[in-house]
Amino acid sequence: MPQCRSCRGEGYEEYEEDGRQVRDACYHCATTGKVDEEMDFHDRLFAAAEFLGRLEESEYRQACNDDPDGDGYDLCAAEHGMTSSDYFRSRVWDRAYELAGKLSEMPKEDQEVLLAIYEGWSPDPWVEPTWRESLREMLPADLQATLMPDDEIPF
Repeated sequence: MPQCRSCRGEGYEEYEEDGRQVRDACYHCATTGKVDEEMDFHDRLFAAAEFLGRLEESEYRQACNDDPDGDGYDLCAAEHGMTSSDYFRSRVWDRAYELAGKLSEMPKEDQEVLLAIYEGWSPDPWVEPTWRESLREMLPADLQATLMPDDEIPF
């Protein structure tokens, strides 16, 4: 059985809450540290969706900051009462759940292709600014149309 991605196989998760370290049971694997194959597949698929969401939000942040007539990404965050990093994280989560929904509707074979690409390729959007074009070239045509339509603005 694959290792749980939430607790990294330890069965417990540690995090900071109210200035103190908390150790809590991992509810994803029920403290076993292991998950079944199907759960692992969905976890991997969600990780790919989260990665794509992070890349899209990075692209959006860059576009906001590059617009000479715009207010910039930091002001958008402030308008929502958040720090830039919290705003970024929140928007990535929103994008990830939206993309995960799209991925879950795809045929299993297409999901497996996407995972193979994701797990073997992870560009840094600042080093590789053309990540969208690079990924588009790797994806089969039907996946390109589903995940990255030409007419859809990513933000």
